[in-house]
Amino acid sequence: MFNDDITKMVIDDPDEYEKAHLVARIVAPSLTDKIFLYDRDVPVFDHYNIERDLDRLLQHKVWLKSGAYLVIDEMEALTAHEAMPGHHLQIAIAQELETLPQFRRHGGYTAFVEGWGLYAEDLGKTMGGFTDPYNDFGRLSSELWRAVRLVLDTGLHAKGWTEDEAVAWAMANSARPESSIKSEVKRYLLNPAQATTYKIGMIAIQKLRDEARTELGDKFDWKAFHDTVITGGSLPLPVLETRVRTWIAKVKAG
Repeated sequence: MFNDDITKMVIDDPDEYEKAHLVARIVAPSLTDKIFLYDRDVPVFDHYNIERDLDRLLQHKVWLKSGAYLVIDEMEALTAHEAMPGHHLQIAIAQELETLPQFRRHGGYTAFVEGWGLYAEDLGKTMGGFTDPYNDFGRLSSELWRAVRLVLDTGLHAKGWTEDEAVAWAMANSARPESSIKSEVKRYLLNPAQATTYKIGMIAIQKLRDEARTELGDKFDWKAFHDTVITGGSLPLPVLETRVRTWIAKVKAG
């Protein structure tokens, strides 16, 4: 997320602008002169969209809310999830699939999209990332928090926990600060099954990958598998399963 390829980071709140400068000075000093306050007269694109004029000035808008929980060792995992090989890659490819209907290119099923995001974090490790033990610890910390989220989600919506009970459980079972936990609990109160759906999607993709590796043996190709998963646009998981198994059958048939 913080690297020399970034041309500009734009923040529209003076206090958060100062926070971003502080983070940059710690993890990427070369970026301190690339962080600017948001100028509303300049177009800002917050994600890739091929239907926009990419020759225009591109700014990276960064939203930091007051009390935001930001841990430097989790930044590599966050980048894998949100950028490459995660959401940016998957969504950008989907938008370019001009032969698909609009809802397949621009719509989204949470289990697929966020499942791919979580899968991408693990894939980043497989691809050779997280060589710094500090960053790999951050990846594992993020994975641990996903387990906590599953408990919060099911506790609130299946077990009838109150908001205070959910906060207390998370405080007792995670290292996150209280401000972050309270924010997350409110998130899952408002989005029933969201946290569970993330994990269901990730596990589904991992199971399909393992199934393909078992069925194909030496014929298994990582790139071809990932192409099969993301070049169909955002799909319901049963449709994704059919798509991957059809691909497996074709490869086996030679």
